[in-house]
Amino acid sequence: MLMIIALMFISLAALLHVYIFYLEVFAWEKPAARKVFGEASVEELAITRFFAYNQGVYNLLLAIIAGIGVAMRNPALMLAGAGSMVVAAAALAFKSPKHRGAAMKQCVFAVIGVVCLVVSLQSA
Repeated sequence: MLMIIALMFISLAALLHVYIFYLEVFAWEKPAARKVFGEASVEELAITRFFAYNQGVYNLLLAIIAGIGVAMRNPALMLAGAGSMVVAAAALAFKSPKHRGAAMKQCVFAVIGVVCLVVSLQSA
């Protein structure tokens, strides 16, 4: 049962990171991304666009790793993808107190999935 819960939450984490990828790569200057990431001036968006694009690609790669892990029922890949999401969110929360809420939102599915996965593997 815990493995099924892990699969569901890691899948949700992967889907969320695909959405974040979309926002950072394709919609950085559009209202949806500005609503999620905060209002910024046109100049700030132009300066940060390259960094957002790069970060978006990282988010997509984490989603792919986690998604392949779920599809293959491979705990190592699931842990690599979702675990990396958790670590990245923790780094954001540690470095920027004003972004702790965003960090929590981006990692809650991954945390639940990782905990369920680890407990499931321990009890197997």
